[in-house]
Amino acid sequence: MEGSIEIFVLIILASVIGFLLFMLLKARRIESSSRKMSPSPGSTKPCPLCGTGLVKNKEQVKSMVYPGKPDKIMHIFGCPYCYPANSEIKRICPVCKKPLKPEGFVIARVYEKRPRTHIHVIGCTECKKGLR
Repeated sequence: MEGSIEIFVLIILASVIGFLLFMLLKARRIESSSRKMSPSPGSTKPCPLCGTGLVKNKEQVKSMVYPGKPDKIMHIFGCPYCYPANSEIKRICPVCKKPLKPEGFVIARVYEKRPRTHIHVIGCTECKKGLR
């Protein structure tokens, strides 16, 4: 009888520890995703570098497209909130997750697919040094 009580207590303790670990991991995920600001009503997609929601037809991401076939190369510098680089809002590479240098940018491929254009981010000036 005593042995079964000890096993029952151990099972309860293991369950409580498992639950606490689950809650800790869940809290960390929420904290890391809270870096991105949720877009405000009437906004478009967030900035790919800082995550700030941009107001439709008023705020745009600064970028430069270079011609090419079959696809084009694009350099993405950031939105009005994170470019030019400042100390308030960090620009983060969506591929390697490292902060961009003040002069850095993200490299993407632009695919012309009718009726929409598809942009695929390849990396930043640090993680894709050979593509500049």
